[in-house]
Amino acid sequence: MSLEQNYSASEAQLTQTRFKLNHWKSRIMNRRYQAKKTQQQLKRRTEQLQRVKSKLKKAKQQLLKAKDGKDVANLSSKVDKYVQQLRKAKLQRRTLSKKIQGLEKQSSASQITGSNLAKRLVESKQRISELEEENTILRDRLAQDDELINTKIDGKTYSADVREVVQFCITKEVSLKNIAPVMKECVEKLTSKTIGPLPDARTCSRITREMRELSRLQIVETLTKEENTTLKYDGTTKSKTHYNEVQVATKSITFTLGVTEMSGGKASDYFNSIDQTINDLGECSRLLMGMQGAVFFLNQHIDNFFTRVAKPSNSLHTAVFNDLKIVPYLTGCRALGILGKYLTGPWMRFVEKDGNILDSNSFFEQAVQSLKEWSQNPEILISGSAVLSEATSTTDDEVLAKLLEESPTDKDVCALLKSLCEAILADCERQLEDQLPGGRFSNPNLRLQEEASSCCNNNISGERVFGQLDHALKRAPNASTAFIESKIMYANNQTHDWMEDKAGNDRENVYAKVRKVAKESAKIDHLRHAQIRSEKLAQLKQKETEMKQCEERKRIMNENLIVNVGKYGGLWTSEDIMERNLQGLSEKQAVAAVKANISLRKKVLEQKADPVLFCFSSNKQQHSLNKLKENVMRLMEKPNEEKKHLQMLMNNNSLIIGRSISHKLTTENNGAVSNVWWKGQVVGKVEEEFQIEYFGAGDNEKTIYLTFDELAADICSGDLIVSWDDN
Repeated sequence: MSLEQNYSASEAQLTQTRFKLNHWKSRIMNRRYQAKKTQQQLKRRTEQLQRVKSKLKKAKQQLLKAKDGKDVANLSSKVDKYVQQLRKAKLQRRTLSKKIQGLEKQSSASQITGSNLAKRLVESKQRISELEEENTILRDRLAQDDELINTKIDGKTYSADVREVVQFCITKEVSLKNIAPVMKECVEKLTSKTIGPLPDARTCSRITREMRELSRLQIVETLTKEENTTLKYDGTTKSKTHYNEVQVATKSITFTLGVTEMSGGKASDYFNSIDQTINDLGECSRLLMGMQGAVFFLNQHIDNFFTRVAKPSNSLHTAVFNDLKIVPYLTGCRALGILGKYLTGPWMRFVEKDGNILDSNSFFEQAVQSLKEWSQNPEILISGSAVLSEATSTTDDEVLAKLLEESPTDKDVCALLKSLCEAILADCERQLEDQLPGGRFSNPNLRLQEEASSCCNNNISGERVFGQLDHALKRAPNASTAFIESKIMYANNQTHDWMEDKAGNDRENVYAKVRKVAKESAKIDHLRHAQIRSEKLAQLKQKETEMKQCEERKRIMNENLIVNVGKYGGLWTSEDIMERNLQGLSEKQAVAAVKANISLRKKVLEQKADPVLFCFSSNKQQHSLNKLKENVMRLMEKPNEEKKHLQMLMNNNSLIIGRSISHKLTTENNGAVSNVWWKGQVVGKVEEEFQIEYFGAGDNEKTIYLTFDELAADICSGDLIVSWDDN
């Protein structure tokens, strides 16, 4: 029993004792008064008795002396009357005597009881004095407790209230290390009380993990009561890392089940990610078109700003300013802007509405029909009479008016609109096949509509999750995926509100379960992170192997090209050299020779020129020999400055003799293969091979012999660097 309870019990006992004492004192005083009153009555009765006796004696004496019969009769009557009065007085005296005796006994007993009560009263006063002293100490402690806000339920576990405040701070982007100082400052400033110990950053991190487990409990609890639900997922890549988000929609709410990292973007990776997320429970074209329309509308304003107000101050300003002077660029902006007004804008406004996906069948049908009409007659769009669907409308504003103004580029805009509408139409017919007339969902019955009641018109909820993911990664690049996933799930699923609806004991019980689950979940996260890292390393090694194989194939191809070109007099640098090397060749051989020179320039020399010049055909028709020769001559006019030395060597390979080189060679030491750069010099030519001496190499590797084709292939791949600064 606490001191406060003990004090209250003694206070009650004291009050009861005082009441009894006063009661008995009152009774004693009352009985004494009654006894005194009775004694007075007894005295009066005794005096009355004496008077009656005196009268009776006098009457008897008179009766003896009386001789007259009338006097005798009167006196006899008086005697009888006095006798009766005497008897009555004696009886009353006896009654009063007994009453006095009784009152005297009761008074004696009350005095004894009062004495006992007085003794108990003294004892109670001593006890109360002790309790009052203890109570003073207790009151001081209680006053201190009133000034301290307790944050733990058992001396070591933070309460549900503290955990919820921490989680709220996390959802509001308060950093982990600042949560405790923020809580402390707010509470003590606003309540003038002292708050108990608060969680540090490490503990807040653990509480963050609990947010995910709370959301999972919430999802399981809610979905067990739902019948028709829709599973949704989407993927994205952030900083070369693949992510997948999984959601499940009911009629009233869309839950985020998880955001997980994947080792790749293959179908199997998505399947494993979705399966993992489900198991964990058990245990942008519209923006582009709108922006281009805005660029077209603001074209003159932007030009005036950079011309009259402020000159371009950086590369972006310069690029924008220059682009606005390019007519084809503005034509493209206008076409995209018109589609933004008549197609993507109305489309997105429609699908953003809440509703059953099957209720959109008529809209999709009308939209596809409109695209067919626009593809055949794009003038409808620039005339301002285009309508996507009966269920949508176009925003009529000054931007649209500017886009629809008559312009010399109308013909080009129509051609571009036609191509865009045809491409969009093809995608719509492919993706909406099931909901267009004749598709399996084109005429849904009531049962199918009920089953699809949780399937919405868009994937905006998924894109919103990726927006949150992108924000979280930019704000905290080193945060783990599990940490970010916890924040997103807790916020999107409104888990805070779900917990608020629970009673105090239920909340503590839920957090007790979550703390246990979160520990196991953390172990699973570490294992998955290690597995993903292992898979990524394996993929990197595989890519490295594939790149080496590709480089080797390219090297061999380049070497073969150099050998092939060598058959036809090497690299041609003029028309005379080309004609001289084509003499005596059949047309077929001449075509092969010209193609070899073109391929060498494209693949080995990596010459920069119009891509058409490197093609051997057009519209599925092979180029003639004259056309190929014409292309080669045009390529001769634009030599590749970056590889001019290689072109020199192709024409005269003896120029490499005497040059210092750096050569990457593959060596093997105790089974370990490595690439090492060796310094050396091409000292001469022996028959068809060049002699190379390496500095600092072993005795057995001091000199090697390579053909020019091998040297040229290594130069192309970057494994051989020739110094051209030697005298």
